[in-house]
Amino acid sequence: DSTGKRLLLGRQAAWPPGRYSCLAGFIEAGESVESAICREAAEEAGVVVHLPSVKLHSSQSWPFPSQLMIGAISQTTAGAGEEIHVDENELEDAQWFDLHSVCLALYQETEQEKWHPSNFDNQSVVQDDVGGPESNFLLPPPFTIARSLIESWVNNHRSRDGTRT
Repeated sequence: DSTGKRLLLGRQAAWPPGRYSCLAGFIEAGESVESAICREAAEEAGVVVHLPSVKLHSSQSWPFPSQLMIGAISQTTAGAGEEIHVDENELEDAQWFDLHSVCLALYQETEQEKWHPSNFDNQSVVQDDVGGPESNFLLPPPFTIARSLIESWVNNHRSRDGTRT
């Protein structure tokens, strides 16, 4: 979102029940990576990405059909730019997830203490009706670029001695 405190994830109907992942798409001929990210977010989920906020993160080869996936983290435009309008031809659902929900999903899946929600800056954890005592969604597999992006987003909120790393 525009504050960086929520993460937009989408799901395709073909995925296992409850699985959510980062939005994805293809770059059109003559289009920059950053512009493609803004366009895909608008097409798939109806959100408006603030172009200057797009930061390239990582890449991963994708063998179908010999493509390169490029991961990026960005922020939306505040207000109406954060309203989700799912294109049902692209996604079954898209939702905003807060830090607590994402940490809980990571912790429940891995049982690694480093992901326990109590290890994160309380000011960054927005607890609402998403993700009660148990996480209500599944993350992408650990070997994926989407998982790397999600873990990086969470780690940006990690707090040690009152400072973020």
